[in-house]
Amino acid sequence: MITAHDLLLKYLDYQCNWVKYKQSTTRPAQIREQQLIALLKAFGITPPPATETDEPTPARESSQPTIWESFLSKLSGKKQPSDDQQAQAIRRAQHMEQIAILHYFTKGTFLHQRVDTNYPGLIEQATAVVCEKFSWVDEKDLKRLRPNQFRWMYHKLMPFREDVYSVTGPWGGMLEGFSVGYWYSHNLAEEVQKQITPLLSTIDQVLCQIIDPLGQAVTLQELVHTYGYPDVDMEEIDREWRIAHY
Repeated sequence: MITAHDLLLKYLDYQCNWVKYKQSTTRPAQIREQQLIALLKAFGITPPPATETDEPTPARESSQPTIWESFLSKLSGKKQPSDDQQAQAIRRAQHMEQIAILHYFTKGTFLHQRVDTNYPGLIEQATAVVCEKFSWVDEKDLKRLRPNQFRWMYHKLMPFREDVYSVTGPWGGMLEGFSVGYWYSHNLAEEVQKQITPLLSTIDQVLCQIIDPLGQAVTLQELVHTYGYPDVDMEEIDREWRIAHY
């Protein structure tokens, strides 16, 4: 079963190994983006439908009818759009939808739709730790957790987790021949990684509770057939891309 932790790791891989290095247009990155979008849809992290009173947002821009109507308005009084033009408009609409969903997640906008009652376990966990650390503060103040505080948690922990992932994440480079110096330095770094990685479990747990307070799980089959998740061999795709661009 696939959970919010898989979503978190997919995002970290996509963001830290590809977007960070300005390689988001490569084939491996684009497939990861499609997988991430499918996961976000499966866990219900998508922008709500826009209304007439909404302010313009990336989510609103991603609405296919709006883009399509705009496209047709430019052709008003002209000949009907060709099949290629229609296909281009649809691709643009789909691309804008993906941007809107990613923006909705990365900026933590989805948390504006949540309330503190959605996080009973996290509330108890945070309150217990803070009450212990700050016993001199009025207990009523410590236990007064508002919805925006979960957004603060997200915006504090997610960038930190990205930074740590850049240090502890899987290594995907290529070597030419054998280098004692390289492998020695790599081994030293790996020993530090082994010490850090176990300490991340609590942070990951908190982020997963924020992302998915319901503790949902989906099957790979459901992801593929319902949400269009690309079920491909990413290791082979990455290997082919590295060989071609080495």
